[in-house]
This record gives sequence, structure tokens and C-alpha cells, in this order.
Amino acid sequence: MIRKHILILIGVILSCGYISAQVLVQTIDDAHTGNVIALDANSTGSLIVSGGIDNRAHLWNANAGQKIKSFSDTEGYPSVAFRSDGKKFVTSSYSGKLIIWDTESQKPVTMLKGNTSDILNLAINQVNNNIAGGGKDGKIVIWNQEGKMLYNFIAHSGEIIKCAFNVKGSELISATNSEIKIWDCNNFNLLKTIIPESKSVKALNISYNLDKIAIVTGNRKVEIWNTDTYTKDADIPQTKHDIVSVEFSPDDRFLA
Repeated sequence: MIRKHILILIGVILSCGYISAQVLVQTIDDAHTGNVIALDANSTGSLIVSGGIDNRAHLWNANAGQKIKSFSDTEGYPSVAFRSDGKKFVTSSYSGKLIIWDTESQKPVTMLKGNTSDILNLAINQVNNNIAGGGKDGKIVIWNQEGKMLYNFIAHSGEIIKCAFNVKGSELISATNSEIKIWDCNNFNLLKTIIPESKSVKALNISYNLDKIAIVTGNRKVEIWNTDTYTKDADIPQTKHDIVSVEFSPDDRFLA
């Protein structure tokens, strides 16, 4: 199935933790000529940056559903990320290029260097704007907002599918298809390794305060882990259908 459209939704979450209704705000048809594989919005939701396998990344006016600027490369864009103030965003392409862009001028600010493989997932520390990149080779690279490389280390034995900073900017979570690791942002020493019971990670998401991780496992279950105690808080029973994503509500009370 080709997923080349972008839907901008507002979800209503009931106390049972499921999305009961979605208000369709905007549909962007044919946003890409191939699958949309990366998407991020600025803090106000007024701008969206998307990445596709069609070797294009686009900056969008989310309110109008209009394209502001297109960026091209020789390969697709697996990850894109906005800075907390929305003034800059970062794109990563399968060609190995990582670029910081100025949102207002849509011009490149600097190219990030130091990665030894494709960066599949980007995360930006909302406190100091440091950038984390998770690589296909299992390495994590950390750059500051000016583009200077600060750390480059082997984090996993397989490709990294997810990176995320907590709201305090003190910890970084990285994940592969089989494990999750939590790192101390002061020195990037390893704090904890979490391995789901099924030893298979299909999808995951991290609560706003980074005190919980929801892990979709290969047996169609969801495990909830507490990152303060490094213990599993709960299991959500096996579902009849595959779960492709999970999302915490902004107050961390509900999971959809």
C-alpha cells in the first residue's frame, strides 16, 4: 500500500484510553509520489515537515495544506525533526546527509558530519537543542545546535529505529527491534537496558515525562515500563489485529 497522503487530525481520547473520535482538520493529497516515511510538526502545529521514499522532503503550511518548500536528495528521507522553537529543522536522508535548515528562509544552515551510516531516526533535546541520530550501524551520534559532533558511540548491535529525549533533557532513549536502552545525557553512560518478554519490538512510544515506555511486541501485546524503577508496570492483553503505533496523551494519563 502506498501511503502518500498526510492527514492532520485532532483526536479525542476517552477515559478508557482509546481515541473515540477524530476531527479531520486538513488532508494533503499526493504529498509525495511514494510512501511518506517521516513526519514532524512544530510546537504550534502550524508547520509540518515530511520525508518520503521519493527522495523528497517538504515543508508545509499545516493550516492551509500548502507546500512551502521542497528539498531533494539522491535517496529518501527516513527522519525529520523540528527544534523546540520551530526556527530550525533537521532532515536525514538515506544518502547519509544530515542538514540543519532555517525554517524562515528554507536555506541550509549547516551539514552534520561524523555518522558512519544512514541515520534512521532523529531526536532533538528540547532543553539545549542538541541533536541525536540513531544509525543503521547501531551507533548514536550527538551534535550541538551549531553542528559540532559531541559524541559518537556504539549503542546497539542492530539498526536503531527510535531515539527520544525526555522533557528535562537529562536522558535519551534508543531502541532497536529487540531492545531499549536509556542513556545519561551528561556523559551518555548506559543507565538501563530493557528487553521485552517476546524479545521483539514492533513499535514504541515514550510518555511526555519519560517515566513510561509503551512497547508493542511481536505477539500483539503492549508492555508498559516504568523508566524510574526500570520495571514493567503493566501488560495490555493480546489484540486480534496488529498494532502499528501507540501514543500517550499529553498528560500521560491515557494510551491510544
